[in-house]
Amino acid sequence: MVVKFSRVSVWGADDLMILATFSFLIAFVPLNANAGKNGAGQDMWSLTVDQITEYFKASSCFPVHDAISNTNQNFYIIQALYYSTIAFLKASILFMYLRIFPGERFRAVLWGTQAFNLAIGVTFLLLGIFQCRPIHLAWTAWRRDSESLGTCMDVVIIAMVYSAIQVGLDIWMLILPLTQILGLNMKWSKKFGLMFMFSLGLFLTAASTIRLKLLVDYHQGTHNFTVGSLQIAIWSDIELCVGVFTACIPTTRQFFRVFIFGRPDGSTSLHSEHIRGRSLEGSPKRSTRQAAEAVDEPSPHTP
Repeated sequence: MVVKFSRVSVWGADDLMILATFSFLIAFVPLNANAGKNGAGQDMWSLTVDQITEYFKASSCFPVHDAISNTNQNFYIIQALYYSTIAFLKASILFMYLRIFPGERFRAVLWGTQAFNLAIGVTFLLLGIFQCRPIHLAWTAWRRDSESLGTCMDVVIIAMVYSAIQVGLDIWMLILPLTQILGLNMKWSKKFGLMFMFSLGLFLTAASTIRLKLLVDYHQGTHNFTVGSLQIAIWSDIELCVGVFTACIPTTRQFFRVFIFGRPDGSTSLHSEHIRGRSLEGSPKRSTRQAAEAVDEPSPHTP
């Protein structure tokens, strides 16, 4: 925000998306942490009825059919926040790519990826909200007397499928900028610097993969839902926080460049059309190189 409000960098759609992401994250992290108060990490049958109901309602999991033998898990309020946060986070990163890289074919691929991310986000958000009929079974189905009142989907499987898709999308979004950087007309030392910066997204992929592994283990192993969900809750926090950091890497680079190392800022006269490549002229390699320099957003007057 310091970089944006000080006009070191212009505002864009990626900034709006990361603000939305951060807003959801502010709600997600405390609610996830509150799961410990309601029983996360504790033996389910050592809790009171009110604690279990509140736990399933506000923070995480519930058994779909039988409270003892079924290993299905559901994230209700937290799940909805999680899906929304991930969707806005990926949208922010993709909009950042759209600001940096001007190639028309590449931009078409980015818009296609953006549409896929939107479709996945909306689909799984709706699945999370309407997983049970009636909806209140999401936090009351653990009681035996509520078992005959409706039905619920196998939301653990849904969560696993979603996580697997997100890991694949993470890898795809790591590959995308690397394909452009390799064609830049610049020294290899600078290429490696850019590749390293974008490759920091591997931390997000690693966190997503660990969370997926925990979901699989949870589904296959535990019959005690409050005990088994604690690590998943922790890694959900880690995944989202690492994701926000990853999306902010280019802006963080600008912050250190201008405010820490004191390099002169000549970026305030740079317009979004120039960043997007509409004013770029010359060969494809030259255009791609100038677009890559938009990470630092140098002044058009810079030699």
